[in-house]
Amino acid sequence: MDKFRETFVTIAKLISSFMEGSDLLVEVEEEVSYHEPFPVLGVKPSDLVYYVSPKRANFSAVDGSSKSLISSGGIVSVAAVAVTGISVPLRGVYPHFTGLMGLEMKAPFMALAPSTKGRNNVLLASLDYIMLRSIDGTPLDVSLGVSRVETELRSSLETEAISHAEGTPLLDGPLLPSYSSLPSEVRRELVRRRYQKLPKGAVGIVKRIDRSKLLVEALNPYVKELEARFGLSNVSFLSDEALVSNLVRRLAVPPFKPMAFGPVIYEPHGVRVYAYYLALPLHPHVRKFSIIRVESLTLREGIVDEVASLPLGTNGVPYPIAYADKVAREVRGGLVKALKLSLESFGIGVSYAGNMAVMTS
Repeated sequence: MDKFRETFVTIAKLISSFMEGSDLLVEVEEEVSYHEPFPVLGVKPSDLVYYVSPKRANFSAVDGSSKSLISSGGIVSVAAVAVTGISVPLRGVYPHFTGLMGLEMKAPFMALAPSTKGRNNVLLASLDYIMLRSIDGTPLDVSLGVSRVETELRSSLETEAISHAEGTPLLDGPLLPSYSSLPSEVRRELVRRRYQKLPKGAVGIVKRIDRSKLLVEALNPYVKELEARFGLSNVSFLSDEALVSNLVRRLAVPPFKPMAFGPVIYEPHGVRVYAYYLALPLHPHVRKFSIIRVESLTLREGIVDEVASLPLGTNGVPYPIAYADKVAREVRGGLVKALKLSLESFGIGVSYAGNMAVMTS
């Protein structure tokens, strides 16, 4: 048994002391909050839409996955992160007791929030792999809620993994997430750490834009120009996805090519971010597109050319992101399974009757 596996068994044994008397473990995944600052259009309305010329670049995708086990003894949150690339499909995972190539990291991948305030364990507190306090110093307990515990753990792990990307980091989700459900001090610290780790060339890929209205709101001052040029009004659309889809239907002709929209400029947490919308055809002669938002800390149109060069996964997302998401979920799933088995071996009963899953970002 390698050192990492021995450490995991020790952790599971110590965690079992917090779960004494528990007879139910419910799995819960992190819930996502959506909140975006007021945006402005970064180009003239006449320059809103343009075709893209794919240009190869060296990207490394970073994505994490998390889940929590809840019982009467408290909350145990676990997280995993994967870094994938172009020339080397899998650069590494963390934690890496699964046999896959590991990332040289030493960061918490578990968080423990007991049901009793002040409950602690000296051995657990001495382990680098366990998070027992919030970023603001507050001891973790169930009163903080699953969302806060899990968000802090997973976000910290993803941020730490950015430095292990080779070439341009490609992040799953906004470059600077809103963290709107977290206390302001925790939110500021998570953003500060993320911003410090982000190189200027970092790229964020937002794949779920059906609840985003950045582009819709940025076009509010240009209603007349939109109606004259495209024959539509942005105010009639409830999301960016609906607006871009409508524009693509009106403008795209076969053989279909990648189309870009924007940029839109917005300032999450006071940091300027440039957001482009990219419509990627799944086939040159079939009217079916994958629509994503591409975020950058710098104004450079070439970023959409580089992202458009990436192959797409089966879900229409650039393959490095899709693969990082898949691997992170598998590692996290293995971690949860191993933890359940270990807890059962120490006498903690597990029930699947109350399982509940919520999509992560």
